[in-house]
Parts: sequence; C-alpha cells; structure tokens
Amino acid sequence: MSNESLAHKELKKDAKKWLKEQGFQDNEIKEEYKISGTPRGYIIDVVGLSNSRNIAIELGNCDKLKIAVLNGEMGSIDISFEEVIHKPYSEAQLQSEMYDENSESIKEQKKLLVASYNEEVYNKLKDDTELQFQECKGVDDPEFKIGWFDVWMAIPCATGTFGQGLQYEINFAISYIKKDLFQITINSETNPAVKQYLGQMALIDNREKLLELFHKLPDICYIQPAYKYKTPKRRMPPLPRNWEDTQPYKCNTLTLEQLDEIIEYLQYYMENGSKFEQYPIISIVYAEVRKEDMSKLFKLLKPLYKMLFTFDTLDIRQAKEIHKIPDFNWYLSESKYDMLLDEVKEIHPDISKKKLMQLVRLIKKRNLE
Repeated sequence: MSNESLAHKELKKDAKKWLKEQGFQDNEIKEEYKISGTPRGYIIDVVGLSNSRNIAIELGNCDKLKIAVLNGEMGSIDISFEEVIHKPYSEAQLQSEMYDENSESIKEQKKLLVASYNEEVYNKLKDDTELQFQECKGVDDPEFKIGWFDVWMAIPCATGTFGQGLQYEINFAISYIKKDLFQITINSETNPAVKQYLGQMALIDNREKLLELFHKLPDICYIQPAYKYKTPKRRMPPLPRNWEDTQPYKCNTLTLEQLDEIIEYLQYYMENGSKFEQYPIISIVYAEVRKEDMSKLFKLLKPLYKMLFTFDTLDIRQAKEIHKIPDFNWYLSESKYDMLLDEVKEIHPDISKKKLMQLVRLIKKRNLE
C-alpha cells in the first residue's frame, strides 16, 4: 500500500519468513491478497495458500471486525482459512499512540500550525465571503478545534459551527507533517459526521456530482476510508486511527464503483464496528502541500466543500415536508412535539420521535422552506 509504514513492512517480511518455515513455497505466499465476500470483501496482509491448508495473517493494528469475518464468525467470504493469525506491533512501535501533548516539541508544532494557518490561509483568504475564514487567536482559541496528541486543527468555515462542534460535521482540517509541509483535509471522523456524508451519498445524483468535482482536482488529492478504535490504554477520544487496512484512491480517477465500495465500507463499520470498538472515519479529500501552497489548495477545494453543505438528501426532503405542516411553528414554540409527531406519522408512519427531533434540528439549522 502507498501509505504503508516501515514497521508494517517489517512485520510483513517476518510473516512471509514464518510461512516459509511452515512449509509454504514462494508461489503459495501472497501479499495484499484480495478476497470477495458479503457484505464486502477485504485485503489480507499476507496469506499462505496450499492444497492442504490456508493461513491468513493480519499485521499491526488489529481490525477485530475483519478477523471475525476471516474466522467465519460473521458475514461470508469466498475462501476459508484453517488459521487466522494476528501479529501486532511491538510496544516500541506502539509509542505513537501515546504522544505527550505537554511535550515541548508538540507545543511548538501546534504554535507553528496556528501561525502558518493565519499567515497562509486567513491573511490571504479572509475576504472570501463564502468560506468566511477567521483568525485563530492561539492554540486555546475556542472557535477552533486543536488536536491533543497529534498536531492538527479543524477550521470553522461559514457553517455556523465552532470549536468542539466542528468534529460532529464534515469539516476542513489542517495537520502538521513536518517543517513547511502540511496536510489539508475535508473529513468526517465522528459517527454524526460520517452519517452526514452517508446521507448525502444515498442519492446517485449526489455521487455523480461529487465525482464530477473530484475529476477536476489535481493528482495530489486522495480519498480514503478507515476506522478509529479503542485500545486498553486509549478508551476515550481522541482514539488512534488505522489507515493501514485500506488504500487511498486518487480523486481525479475515482470511479463510481470505487466510490460505492467506500460507501459500503463506511456503512458496514457503522452497522457492525461498535461491537469491536471500531468506528468508521473518512478523509473525503486530503492532500499534502507546502506552506506557501495552502491557500491555493483551499481555493481548489472550495467548490467541493460548498457542495458538501448544499447537497439535497433524503433527510432534507423529509424535513421540508414536515416544515410545511400548517401548525409546525406553533408546535415548536409550545414544545408540543408529541402532537407534532402524530401529524408527521400521517405522512411518514414509521418515523420515530428521535428521528423527528433530528429533522427539527435540521430545519432550524438550514432554515428550510
């Protein structure tokens, strides 16, 4: 994989050596082995396939849901394995999960990130009335969301959402990579934000519009789904991410079939991942750029970002119908939600009160007519 770490490559080398010791020939040992299945297929890090037995080996961060599928405990795949093995990272390799947010290097990198954003994004694009960038007052600015263990910041951009709330919807983010190199992302990394994206992608028209804009992006732009997960040492957010088990796709060559695979991946982890303490995330677009090119990339991504907040969705269609109920505003002003629910059920018999309240919040936020 293009995003494969050196530690992962070392584990892969060890796994192949171990399979040889078990009697597998070179032509029976495969890397990045693709399998089909229901409801989705997988790529296995290393496999040994012979007439007498099949062995699957997963390396590094453990995708527990994937292991359960390979063991035949859920879903179905087009091959069976006599053994499914997980070879984890060593304790030394796992140190990246335990950054010290109070270390001097992390503090300095956060200050550099904020200064670079102000210099290259805010100062150059502050007159953009559509994105409405604002100056970041520092690493403790409550209008922004600054990462704890990793050096990144989520940016408020004309949606009316600020600070911690930015995590719960699709958002722009900037990460520090190294001196003068940054990653700019449009991402969804919480369940509400992923659900927002999935709701948009439920309509084929939206998927086709997304691809149309994707195909205008430069070669440096990629899309990639993944998952975050709990560990014995990290039970609360921010949770570590596993980007090793999926591959990034170049946006300007992405096909509808590949986009559907990404959507299927997110849906599968949304429905099944919580049993294994794994939760779907997605970088809808990400690209690494030099500091002086940050504002140029934001300009290129602007049409896509705007579209992600103006898509028609099934929820918006339903919310518009509800908003047309004659006494809708009175029900809200008097907090008569049970009475409103009775009326709504005449249109949508299966709607729950929880879903109704979500649609009411959508109506208020989007000023739907």
